[in-house]
Amino acid sequence: MAPSSDFLSLGPRTSLYTPAKPTKGELIIISTWLGAAPKHIAKYTAVYQRIAPGARILLIESAVPILVSSYARQRAAIVPAVSAVLDTLAECSDTSLPANNNNNNNNNNNNNNNNDDDDDDEDEDENAAGGQPKSAPSSIASEENNKPPTPKILLHMFSNGGTNTATQLLFVLNDHLRAPLPLLGGMLYDSCPAKGTYWKDHRAMAYSLPKDLISQTLGNIVVHIILLMLHTEIACGLENPSSLLRRTLLDGRKLSGGGASWEEYPSSSGGGGEEKEEGVAAI
Repeated sequence: MAPSSDFLSLGPRTSLYTPAKPTKGELIIISTWLGAAPKHIAKYTAVYQRIAPGARILLIESAVPILVSSYARQRAAIVPAVSAVLDTLAECSDTSLPANNNNNNNNNNNNNNNNDDDDDDEDEDENAAGGQPKSAPSSIASEENNKPPTPKILLHMFSNGGTNTATQLLFVLNDHLRAPLPLLGGMLYDSCPAKGTYWKDHRAMAYSLPKDLISQTLGNIVVHIILLMLHTEIACGLENPSSLLRRTLLDGRKLSGGGASWEEYPSSSGGGGEEKEEGVAAI
């Protein structure tokens, strides 16, 4: 559920904010923690709208059902977000490059056929300018002005729920791009990735459940079943999900140009610990 009507829904738990005057190539990807409430998400989107008024904001929410979804289903659900990222990269592609190459080839042929004429022209230009070399053609300056923008993408991940979503996004993007995603804006790891114990994972997952008695009772049973299945699979050789997250986010084949990245941890003095309790979970 989007934090406000300014966000256009692209698919399940995926929405996009586009400012009135968007800046080409600028995109902020927010991947939320598990079960994040709209009022809490809105605090972060409001900050980005203020400090980066020209950037689009791609919001990908993490919900409890992903805990029982296969990676294949998660990656199928992330396709709308992938399309939004690809659209941003398309704004930065140099569509004039083929034409420029053809022009360069033609110019090279002309130069080879008219070397003597070029030498005479250079002498005349230098004499007319008092021995000074002629200035660069105005077309070069025009090409510089028309140069496509460099993509500036910031990836902000919250807790392991958001890190998992970002990981699936990177896998699908890599399948499309066959190259690392350029993150010149950087990556922000917010309370993630974390590796928790069984009971820390249980507490974090249960925190995302509705607060009524029936949901808490039945939900806690389901959480125990999920955790027992997960830990049994890990004991049988399945890679720990938290290890997969770390490995993917450090993979130069998935990401490039991330610049400075750092981690933030919830504090006991109102730093968001209650809102992001899922930060201690392993999935």
